[in-house]
Amino acid sequence: MLFLRQILYLLFIIDGAQILSNAYPGYAILIMLIQSTPSSSAISDKYSLPIADVLASVSMVTPVWNGAKTISQTLASVRAQGAACHEYIVLDSMSDDGTREIIEANRDLVTVYVREKDTGLFDAMNRGIARARSAVVGIINADDLLTEGALNRVQMAFQDPAVAYVYSDVRIVDSAGHDIGMFRARRDWVAGKTAWHGRDWRFVSAISHPGLFVRRRVYDEIGVFDLRYRLAADHDFISRLISRNCVGAFVEEPLACFRIGGLSGGDLRLFAEDEAIARRFGVPATLARLNRYRSSLGRIKQRAFGQVLGRVHR
Repeated sequence: MLFLRQILYLLFIIDGAQILSNAYPGYAILIMLIQSTPSSSAISDKYSLPIADVLASVSMVTPVWNGAKTISQTLASVRAQGAACHEYIVLDSMSDDGTREIIEANRDLVTVYVREKDTGLFDAMNRGIARARSAVVGIINADDLLTEGALNRVQMAFQDPAVAYVYSDVRIVDSAGHDIGMFRARRDWVAGKTAWHGRDWRFVSAISHPGLFVRRRVYDEIGVFDLRYRLAADHDFISRLISRNCVGAFVEEPLACFRIGGLSGGDLRLFAEDEAIARRFGVPATLARLNRYRSSLGRIKQRAFGQVLGRVHR
C-alpha cells in the first residue's frame, strides 16, 4: 500500500491522475482502496458534553516588529470586537519606525504592552501566550485583521466545553485590504481523512493560524510553538492538535484576513521545514521529499508570474 501511495503521489505531482482515472477504470479502483484506508488520527466532531452557561473570555496577542504601515488597521479590527476581547497583548520587538507611538496612542485598547527583543515571530507569540490570562487565546499579526464580529462567533463556538480549538477559512487581502482570495481550512484533514493521493495535515498546515483560536489550557497540555521551526512552527503546532485528537469546531464565516507576504512568503526554506514536520509525524521520507519538491515548484511558478501569496497555494 505504501508503494502504491508513492506512485499515486508522483502522478498527482505531474497532474496525470485524472487522465489515468478516465482511461483506466482499474486505476480509479486503486484510488478508492487508498481512500478507504482508516486514519489513526480520525476524530469526531460530535460533542456530547453539556453546553456551558458562560461565554469564554478571549485574549488576543499581536507580535510586531516595525509594523507602522499596517498595525493601525490591526488595532482597529481588534477594537471593533468590543467587549468580546477581554485582554489584548501586544509584543513589540523594539520597533523603531513609529510603531511604538501608534500603540501608545491606543493604550486604552491594549491591556499589556511589552517592548523587548525576541528571537523571531513564533518566540514573540509564545511570550504572548505565556502572559495570556483568558480562557481562549487568539493571535493576529500586525499586518492581519480580525473580521467583524469574529470574537463573538469564537465565543459561541467555545460554549461547548469539549471544544479545544476553533478555526475557520481565512480571507486573503492585498496591501490595500481588498479581498483577493480565500485560504480554505481543510476540514477533511482536521477530521483525520486523507486525500486520494495520500496527502493530509502532516504535509502542510490544514489551518491558517490567523483563523485559529485555542483554549489556554491546551497550550499547557501540548506545548506552544516549537522554535526549531522558524517558518513552519504553526504547521507543527496544528499537527499536534490533530494528532492528539483535540476537538476542533469549524466556524463557517471567516474569522480573520491574511495579508499577502508575511514571514514565509517566497521563502523556499518553508518547504524544508514542512518536510521535516511531515517525517516527524510519520510520513515516509520519499513522500515527504516529493511533497517538498511539489511545493517548491509551485512557489517558483508563482514567482515567475508575480503571484507570491505567502502560504496561499496550500
